[in-house]
Amino acid sequence: MVPQLHSNNPFCTWAAPGGTNDEAPPTYEEATATGQALQPEDSSPRSAPPFGAVVVPQPVPQPDASLERNPFPRSFGIYPSILRKTIALCDDLGETTHVVQLEPRPVGGPKLVLHSGPTVSFPRLAALTPSPAKMTIKVAPLPQATDVEVYGSWKYRFDFGNDTFEWRPSQSAAVKALGASPLGMKLVRLGARARPGEAVSSDGFEIVAVWADPTWSKSKTATYAFLGSGADGVLGPRWAITAVMCALGIARKLRRL
Repeated sequence: MVPQLHSNNPFCTWAAPGGTNDEAPPTYEEATATGQALQPEDSSPRSAPPFGAVVVPQPVPQPDASLERNPFPRSFGIYPSILRKTIALCDDLGETTHVVQLEPRPVGGPKLVLHSGPTVSFPRLAALTPSPAKMTIKVAPLPQATDVEVYGSWKYRFDFGNDTFEWRPSQSAAVKALGASPLGMKLVRLGARARPGEAVSSDGFEIVAVWADPTWSKSKTATYAFLGSGADGVLGPRWAITAVMCALGIARKLRRL
């Protein structure tokens, strides 16, 4: 059965944009703020609880695990919804893990905004702004905001940390292994030689992600998968978000979204 993007579809469950949350989602500027000033602790003396009172221990805040690992599934499908102007990212079980909203602009094409959950009411993780010369990706603070610029028209290259990455058109075995179309793209980590058993490009570099066009689905635009150091978390969550946003920007530029 082909997954359809509506709330009654058991294969790709998601809520319509806006969800059921009465509170408006934060603006992108609020989501990408570097942080708020720490408030001084209350140093006023605290009285002891009455004799015999039951003291309930307060839970200790735990760190957000999503800031320490890849926020995406190892592989997922990409399902655009033209009428709703959103894109759903669904895991292998058909559950929507993230939604991307296409925000219209006067010129230059819509901005792509990635949300951290299955509706646009979830916080914004990143935004991609296209222009004729480049694509600019702003990743929300994990723990601080990151701006990445992507250049290219056939191969798309961006720098992240001390590495340079390049999305290339591909018909490699890594793309074919997705079980979809043999046509797709691979993300190469330039300067990093592949380890034994890992996917490798024709020039010997590690392939850290791939995506392939579908062969049968009318609603699925692509299948995406992380590989090697892109899948084991070594490159970090901000890199993973950047890689996915870049792939979506390329697909949009190629009119596949």
